[in-house]
Amino acid sequence: MTLQTLVTRFVTCMPDWDAMTQTTTGECQRSQATVAPSDELDDRLLQSLENDAMLKAALSEFATATGANATMSDTLSQLSSTTKEALLTPLRQAPQPYLGASVAPFPIEAYTSSPFYDDISGVFALIFILSYLYITSRILVIFIQEKELRLREYMKILGVKERVIITTWYITYTIILFFGAVLEALMGLVGLFANSSVIVIFLFFFLFGLSVLCFAFFISTIFSNARTGSFVGMIVFFLMYFVAQAFTDDSPEDDIAQACIMPPVALSFGLSTIADFETSGIGANFGNLNTLNVNFRLGTALQMFLLDCVFYTLLGLYFERVIPKEYGTTLKWYFPFSPSYWRGRKKSVPTSETPTDSLLDNVAVDLNPNIERVSAELREQERRGEALSVQRLRKTFEVPGGTKVAVKGLDLVMYKDQITCLLGHNGAGKSTLISMLTGMAAPSSGDATYRGLSLNQDMEEIRESLGICFQHDVLFEDLTVEEHLLVFGRVKGYRNEELQELVASQIRQVGLTEKRHVFSKDLSGGMKRKLSVAISLLGDSSLVFLDEPTSGMDPYSRRSTWEILLNNRNDRVMVLTTHFMDEADILGDRIAIMAEGELRCCGSSLFLKNQFGAGYNLTLVKDDAKCDDKAVTNLIKSYVPSAELLSNVGSEIAFQLPQKSSPMFAPMFTDMDNKMGTLGLLSYGISATTLEEVFIKVAEADDVNHQHTLGHRARPDSKELDAGVVLQTS
Repeated sequence: MTLQTLVTRFVTCMPDWDAMTQTTTGECQRSQATVAPSDELDDRLLQSLENDAMLKAALSEFATATGANATMSDTLSQLSSTTKEALLTPLRQAPQPYLGASVAPFPIEAYTSSPFYDDISGVFALIFILSYLYITSRILVIFIQEKELRLREYMKILGVKERVIITTWYITYTIILFFGAVLEALMGLVGLFANSSVIVIFLFFFLFGLSVLCFAFFISTIFSNARTGSFVGMIVFFLMYFVAQAFTDDSPEDDIAQACIMPPVALSFGLSTIADFETSGIGANFGNLNTLNVNFRLGTALQMFLLDCVFYTLLGLYFERVIPKEYGTTLKWYFPFSPSYWRGRKKSVPTSETPTDSLLDNVAVDLNPNIERVSAELREQERRGEALSVQRLRKTFEVPGGTKVAVKGLDLVMYKDQITCLLGHNGAGKSTLISMLTGMAAPSSGDATYRGLSLNQDMEEIRESLGICFQHDVLFEDLTVEEHLLVFGRVKGYRNEELQELVASQIRQVGLTEKRHVFSKDLSGGMKRKLSVAISLLGDSSLVFLDEPTSGMDPYSRRSTWEILLNNRNDRVMVLTTHFMDEADILGDRIAIMAEGELRCCGSSLFLKNQFGAGYNLTLVKDDAKCDDKAVTNLIKSYVPSAELLSNVGSEIAFQLPQKSSPMFAPMFTDMDNKMGTLGLLSYGISATTLEEVFIKVAEADDVNHQHTLGHRARPDSKELDAGVVLQTS
């Protein structure tokens, strides 16, 4: 007898109950609880059994096992009277369907299943994670490569704010991800997510794409190598997926929500929830965003995607400013808590008498005669703040085994309307100095000022007036010559017709008219240098740095570039580095020679030649069999007592003659012509001392270990030669 029959019988029977003994005899108090037996009733009850599903199933199994093929009615008719009575007794209990009562199952929700989602549920999220790995790697490569190729620093130097650069990348990829999410939503509408709201699916994938973008930006701030950064970023992104697999159906909802700070975790749980909604035939829509499904809500995924965007962007902006990198300056780790960072700094105002002025007067004149004293007009520039004034600038680097000093407390002033040439051997500190002056490296101590702005405090404002041509071309490969100038022209504030005229003028000036619409990657090395020079001189750049601008150019292009620089130096402070001494001699209004991080001398080309014993070089070709070296030397010294022997190697002997001795040249040459045979000379020639010789003397005097020069020359009298090259230093 079933439980349902017992309960029904108890309710309808109402057996008698003795309250004192708390027992019952089982006799019904209602006679109608049991139907009286009759042949007609028994036939009807037995016929009702023919529709019983359980009996039908049992009879079917019995027929299969025995091979008999009997119907339910045949089976019931063959039962004995005792067996029939056992079946009929519980059936006679009220209520009966034919007596006016009925029995129905309690309503429950219908259960549906999807073989497709059941089969792929284990790899559904993984498929989408793998599909986004490529997008993640591309974003990482572009972000990091921009730093690796110095393009970001280049744009910042030319006046583009860092926040503008990052915002433009965000806008670019937001547009790409927007159309990608639209495509995913439309494809899902006719396939995977047929029952879901297309807007909900679009929001889900669009917000996930944005979180991937922000995550990639954060990772890009840690690395400076595109290959390494993209590889590590993809691995970290992929491993985040397995965090989601560590949760079970019993995991608390809050724990899952916290783990969704990792975008792949939120994607995994979100896709699982959408799949469950699709299986039930309802689909994901705005009505069930907050419906709890296996301890997760689809709305939580959308909210966490937005939180991820904010979190990773802020983290990336912080790391971008504090992590040391090869190019660019960094801030202290606590800069967000510094009031001065948010308040900004007051712009300094140049005074009528700057410390640099007095410093220059004292050092240049009294202590260091190797620095040429400037005119009153140039000193006035310093007082007005129009010159670039470097004050005790120092830069050190931590290297294995100690600290390397690259620039040692350098003092130097670079004037407007002039080209200041920086010379020095490799490792002298020229590039480090330019890196500090352009904000690509932070000085360890000291400062520099320009137009009342401090290098340490107002670098962003200084960069608004700055132009630079790097030693190695920093160009966008997929932009043409014209597009480069248009981009940076807009950065400088030019618009419309004025911009077009400026671009056309620059292209014509550097001789790239025929290459106007050619991509920079297709230009030759010399043409790339021309484009870099054109960008550095674009617009109103009043402070221009040119790091070996003519390297890689043919002689004709070099000469034309010299003309361009000379024609564009007005109203500009122009700083040039070069390894071509003739270039420095022609272009340099003032030439500064550095060695071992220090300024050794500074002045005009004529000043340097005079200061370092430069005058004329007399070279004589000997007949080795007949030449009398002592007689030749005595003849030269009889006319120019201060003549110095430079070298006596092989068949050549060379003397250096001071500039003031030029009046004695005519009689000396006449006497020499008359005694050529006697002295054993074949020929002779005289030339003015070049800047290259000055440079070599400065380098040799400083380079006691001969790390950068050709070494000792063969000299018969080393004492005499050494006396001629000693620098006058304090």
